[in-house]
Amino acid sequence: MNLVLFVDGDNIKYKNVIKKIDVITKKLKIDSDILYLKNFENEKLDVKKYIKNKTFIIPIGGDGTIIKAIKLFYKYNVIIIPYNIGHLGYLSDINDINEIEKIILNEKHYINEKYLIRAKIIRNNKTIYEDIAQNEFLISTDKQGFMGKYLMSYIKNDEYINEFHSDGIICATATGSTGYSLSNGGPIVDDNIKCIIISTIRSHSVGSRSLILDINKGIKIIIKRNNQIIKIDGRQQFELEQNDIVNITLENKKVKIASLNKYNQIEKVNRRIKGI
Repeated sequence: MNLVLFVDGDNIKYKNVIKKIDVITKKLKIDSDILYLKNFENEKLDVKKYIKNKTFIIPIGGDGTIIKAIKLFYKYNVIIIPYNIGHLGYLSDINDINEIEKIILNEKHYINEKYLIRAKIIRNNKTIYEDIAQNEFLISTDKQGFMGKYLMSYIKNDEYINEFHSDGIICATATGSTGYSLSNGGPIVDDNIKCIIISTIRSHSVGSRSLILDINKGIKIIIKRNNQIIKIDGRQQFELEQNDIVNITLENKKVKIASLNKYNQIEKVNRRIKGI
């Protein structure tokens, strides 16, 4: 058994948390490693060497840090114990060091298995880029004054969904429904539901509303104009060209996130807004 601390900052607040977790690892006689987010922004990290028979990943920071840890470690069947030092922290309800020890000791806790989505960008019949997202893919114009045009269908049976004229499209998971999608007027969806939420940004269609679609069928988006980009969970981005195809599907593996409380997505949002 081992712990991997995935840390967003190095100020006194983070150092105090690391010291307290170090006390736990010494008490329980388990190995630990510390990885700093700033060291991995511009390079690929070989994380496999940190994985043992039972590995706990402890991201220390906000939701952005947790998402980065998920992308690095989700393939390895680890348990993620997110420790929140962010603002609202929708992905974590843990801000007490003692709770981390209880989870490690396998006392009463819950494992929330969250699904991920994968986007593949196809140009001239070749996949030129792909990545996964925990929260959302955002397709939008990269130049002010340019409007996007997007033709959407299900991958399965090529079922037509709609054509959108807007400044962009947010393609969010149920977990991501509390993120950028929510700030754009999208619905909050229970994160046990496997779906994809489609919301347009500054739509030029008066009747445009968010759609909750079946992610099991896969979503196909044809980019009908130039000057477009795709952003992954608000971080990485990739430039798109006219007639590129973006296929969004359900990722095979889920991510395991530990919690001491069995809050559903709606209750968690209400608690965060009320500051509980």
